[in-house]
Amino acid sequence: MKGGKSQFYTALSAFLVLRAFAFTYFSGNYTDSDQCVIWQMAADFAHFDFRTPFYYGQHYSSGLEAWLAAPFIWLGLPVYRAVPLTTALMSTLPWLWMSQLSINKHQNYRSAAALLVLSLLFPVEWLQTTYISRGFMQSIFLISLATRIVGHSAIRLTVSIFLVGWGLLQNVNGLLMLPAVFPFWRDAMGEDINQKSTTAMALKTMPGMGLIVGVKVYHCHGFENNTWHGTNRGGVLVAETPQINPSRVENPPHRRIEPILGGTLEQSP
Repeated sequence: MKGGKSQFYTALSAFLVLRAFAFTYFSGNYTDSDQCVIWQMAADFAHFDFRTPFYYGQHYSSGLEAWLAAPFIWLGLPVYRAVPLTTALMSTLPWLWMSQLSINKHQNYRSAAALLVLSLLFPVEWLQTTYISRGFMQSIFLISLATRIVGHSAIRLTVSIFLVGWGLLQNVNGLLMLPAVFPFWRDAMGEDINQKSTTAMALKTMPGMGLIVGVKVYHCHGFENNTWHGTNRGGVLVAETPQINPSRVENPPHRRIEPILGGTLEQSP
């Protein structure tokens, strides 16, 4: 387990410094109208005002970032800090989790160091995008979390399959992770894959698949009945964002960038 240990900790230090800089400089200073909707969702949820499981005014994505930000708000962080911090953690933790799994799988630190170095090679625009509180990281976060949880027991397998399915229903960018996480799933399930019949494995995965189907049915029901997402006007579904409560969102010291990359910076009102 000692091979490449110094390289790993060097790469880890560089990774954390870059992530801290991106959070401080980018997430702490710039925002846009979509992210402000997530702020509103987090503020509402922190006040136990649950309006919809989806991003306000739309029928896809979810309020996961807003829900996870609520505890930070309860601890006293302003919403314009709590939500970016949540997104930063959702962007950073998958790399750390996959590095740890890589160490356990290969019994050395070299592959984990290579993984963290790879994250440093992406362009700055990619890094900025992963820090935007708009649901871009939810799928990758959930799939990497599922990979950390998956195991032999039916409960762990059910939860893991549900997290993967929920993630892919929100954003298909998680598909890019599936080839990378498959070896870890195979190792985690171990003898279950080799010794159990196809029927037995199908029965073991059915609860997780059932939860995914349930989420999708719930989603479609709300969309078709326009219960959460808008009203039917002349055959056209018009999205309606819930009434904003400005008293719940403090005036942030951010500048607004529209679009988020390559646009004109404006002082936030």
